[in-house]
Amino acid sequence: MAKVFLLLLVLLTVGVACGLTGRDPTPRPTRTPRPTLRPTFTAAAPTPTPTLRPILPSFLGGRTATPVTRSVQAGNDARNLVWAYLSRCVSFDPQDLVSYQVQNDWYVKAQLDSSQQFGIWKIDSFSGRLNPHDPLADEWQKFLDSNCNSATSSILVLPTQTPRLVLPAPVLQTSSDAINTVWAYLVKCFPDLKTTDFEAAYDAPAGEYLVKDKGSANFYGVWRVDKTYGKITPDNDRASTRDFVVKTASC
Repeated sequence: MAKVFLLLLVLLTVGVACGLTGRDPTPRPTRTPRPTLRPTFTAAAPTPTPTLRPILPSFLGGRTATPVTRSVQAGNDARNLVWAYLSRCVSFDPQDLVSYQVQNDWYVKAQLDSSQQFGIWKIDSFSGRLNPHDPLADEWQKFLDSNCNSATSSILVLPTQTPRLVLPAPVLQTSSDAINTVWAYLVKCFPDLKTTDFEAAYDAPAGEYLVKDKGSANFYGVWRVDKTYGKITPDNDRASTRDFVVKTASC
């Protein structure tokens, strides 16, 4: 009996052990891994290489290049440049010069029948730069560089210069200027005098203005006023009397 009881106990223990071993354990919750954020680097686009395209003429379908403006566009311009340059030391008529264009340059020389020869001068039509082009022009260049000293060259034959009388610019331009001059001279002793009391006329051969009193009595007389220098001179007895009063201050 005891053996049977022990056998049952062994079987029961084995069954319990087998039941515990065969049961599936409850699974533990698993953690969801956090995503790892990593910066994404994008490779920079390569710098494009510029494409050089030639500018084609308009008749080939391309753009037309901007033209360069010439500073000397006509033969008269070139001629006048040489004349202005040479006239620093010698006087002559610009019509004595003649100009020729060769490609982008102008060449200026004196006419064959001119009494004065200056050699050949070259002018760049774009810059307007002037340069001597032959030995005679070189001699003239030396002469100009020396401030017109003829001793610098023995081959130049300079024309005889006729002295010219250079008059100053006229002081008086109009009849009103002449009237104002007489009025300013007389008003020192005759304070009631007005410019409207006078009238004036221009004496062209004499280069003078005649200024006279408008009144019938001709109280202030007739005056002559030099156009160039503004000098006033009494022209009749009444004007001489007023002139004496002013000069002697016997107002």
